[in-house]
Amino acid sequence: MSEVSKYSYLVGNLFFLLIWLILFFRTKYFKHQLLVISIFAIPLGPLSELMYRIDYWRPELITGNIVGIEDMLFAFCIAGIGFGLYKIIFNLKYSNQKTKAYPILAFILVILTIIGMIINSVFSWMNSIYFSSLCFLIGALIIFILRKDLIKLALINGALVAALMFIFYFTFLIPLYPKVFETTWLLKNISQIFIFGVPIEELLWGFSWGILAGCIYEFYKGYKFLESFETIE
Repeated sequence: MSEVSKYSYLVGNLFFLLIWLILFFRTKYFKHQLLVISIFAIPLGPLSELMYRIDYWRPELITGNIVGIEDMLFAFCIAGIGFGLYKIIFNLKYSNQKTKAYPILAFILVILTIIGMIINSVFSWMNSIYFSSLCFLIGALIIFILRKDLIKLALINGALVAALMFIFYFTFLIPLYPKVFETTWLLKNISQIFIFGVPIEELLWGFSWGILAGCIYEFYKGYKFLESFETIE
């Protein structure tokens, strides 16, 4: 693999870190949640990336190991972005009134997603990018059944995360590393459908992740969003 693409994963993470920092310094209201959720996600990055490397992509890491700082940094950034992108852009706030919380079910959804991805990586039922996206969507659907008020927010958040990933690839990574998909992604294992040079799987993953990440915290806590006629104590 060329020296150019060797650093593409790390360089790409700097883009997402910049977005994360913009969100973090833009908000005062969600600052604590953004930081805690991002830190919580760090160990999940290497775990999930080990599965993606089986059949989806194989980025070279600067350490040359199978697990790198790039995996942890991406998990940190994308977790916070997934949680806060729509909320912070549109300055949402929680209502004083709460609804039923589902902490145990939210925890089960996370654990089942992780276990499902591990089992899928062993038995190769489905390419890991499709399987993880499907798990995110199923988790979100379960949340929607119990919390219909979160549907609109989650769908818009998913669209924003997907759009952000498209902007990243189209305006940042592809101009810097034009051959990045040919050298890093296992294109023979996926659809090879591109949108302006970006694999559709990347946008599908971003959309599905953004939907789930955009609402699971509120589902866990029972938080509702502030209506225009309410005030915060």
